[in-house]
Parts: sequence; C-alpha cells; structure tokens
Amino acid sequence: SWRWFMDEQHQAGYHRIDSDANDLIRGCNPMTFKLGKNCRNTEEIVKFTQMLTAADIGRTQVSGRGLNPRTEFFDDGDSTTAIRGVLRNWLDDPQVTKSNIAVLTDDESSVENLDSVLPPGIKVSSIKDFKGLEQDFVIVRIEGHHDAIEGEVLRDLYTGITRARSGLVLLLPGTMREMVKNAALRNHEAMQ
Repeated sequence: SWRWFMDEQHQAGYHRIDSDANDLIRGCNPMTFKLGKNCRNTEEIVKFTQMLTAADIGRTQVSGRGLNPRTEFFDDGDSTTAIRGVLRNWLDDPQVTKSNIAVLTDDESSVENLDSVLPPGIKVSSIKDFKGLEQDFVIVRIEGHHDAIEGEVLRDLYTGITRARSGLVLLLPGTMREMVKNAALRNHEAMQ
C-alpha cells in the first residue's frame, strides 16, 4: 500500500517531473483524488491567487476573513524601502508580531542582505526555500525583470503568495505593472 501526494500546478516547476516515473506511477492504475479543500489560505488570498495565476487552489476552509492582498510596485533598487513600509504598517497592529511575518524573495542571493537590514525576528527566505511552509503574514518580493508572467516567475508568484495564511503583500518591479494588469484581466474573465 502506498500513497503519492503531488501537486502538478505551477509550484511543481522547482523540480522537473520525470515523465518516465510519472508514466510508471500512472500505469499502476492508482486511485486518484483531487484535494479540493484549502486549509491554509483565506478566501481573499485564494481569489487573489486565482486571479493572478489562474491556479485552482481549492475552496478555503479557513473561517473568518483575512486582509485583502495588495500588489505594490517599486522602482529599481527601492524594494527594501517598500518592504520596510509594509512591515511598519503590520507591526503597528499589536496582534501582529515579528515572528508572524515572512519576507520571501525570488532572488536567492539577496536573502542574507535582506535579513541584515530588516528587524530581527522576521523570517527572510528565498521563495524556493520556503516551499511547503507557511506564515500568517507574507511579503513576496519579485526582484528580477521578466518579459511575461509565465514559467519561472509564475511558479515563484504562485509558490510565494500561497505561503500566506492571513496577510499578503506582493512587491513587484514597476516594469511588471502592465503584465500583472493583463494577467489579472485575462484570469478574471476566465473565472466567470
């Protein structure tokens, strides 16, 4: 008896799926189930994820309401200032503690630098290294410049924003403004 849990959506892209292994598993005629309950994210984060990435992440089982996710754009080299601003707003709330916050970045080489300039006690990680984890409040910073919301950036967006349980802010370079707008419009129409 064995069980294989696999999410074939965007975040699976961190590791290339071996088609021979996949065929072998499917060739055993396993019983397959779609897990449709989302036990991590608020309804607001579920809808935000679907609108930005078109990924179906299930129906939320989280009771209550979360904060509305926000997308903010920054000019080159100004993301640290934007992160500090979000942190100030969250930490003004006495119910939010530093240990409830994670800052995730697509730029693995900047984790150590970010960790040194942000208040101690806030988890700083690459999106890739935070895969499979979660935090109440998450800032996702995409630093690189991308020509389209697809492939690597889509995987990072999907993985990063679905780590948040209650509060989410997505920080993107200003050069991605039009791409995000187009993706949101395209996916919003597809969801209706």
